[in-house]
Amino acid sequence: MTANQYIELSCIAKIPLKDLARELYSSPNNKYYILLEQNRESIINDFFETFFLKLDQKKYSLLKEHFILLLIDPFTIKDGPRFLQMLYFVNNEADSGITDDLLDNLWTILDNVFHNSLHEDVQNEFETELKKLRLKILRLPHCSLDSVALLEQKIGHFLGYD
Repeated sequence: MTANQYIELSCIAKIPLKDLARELYSSPNNKYYILLEQNRESIINDFFETFFLKLDQKKYSLLKEHFILLLIDPFTIKDGPRFLQMLYFVNNEADSGITDDLLDNLWTILDNVFHNSLHEDVQNEFETELKKLRLKILRLPHCSLDSVALLEQKIGHFLGYD
C-alpha cells in the first residue's frame, strides 16, 4: 500500500485523514491498524521516494501532500538515516538558495523527528548537519523571518540551546 493508497483508504472508509490516525490506533485489532502494519514498509518507502523526488524537482510546496504520514507515525528509529539524508539535501540546497516552502517543510519534518526520537541512531550526524544549516539560514535575507525563526527554534531543541 502506498501513501496515496492510504489516503484513498481514508476516502473509501469515509474517515477524515485527521481522524484516521486515532481510528488506526484505537485497537490493535482494528482493520485499518492491521492494514497499516501489513503495509508499513511500502508506505514508508513510498513516502521517502516521493519526498526525495519532489525535493529533487524543487517542488517544495508539494511536499506537504505526504505529511499525513507524519500524523499516523509509521516511522521508527531505523528511518533516522533517511531523515538525515533529507537534511543533507536541504543543506546542499541552502548553498544555492532556499525558499520559505522548504524551510516550513523542514520545520515540520524536524518536529516529527525530534518528538519521536527518530534521530537517536544518527544523533551526531544530525547535530553536525543542523549546526551547518543553522549558520546558513541565519544568512538568508530572502526568506521570511517567521520561517527562519521557527526553524532556528527547532534546531535549538535538537542542539539543546533552549
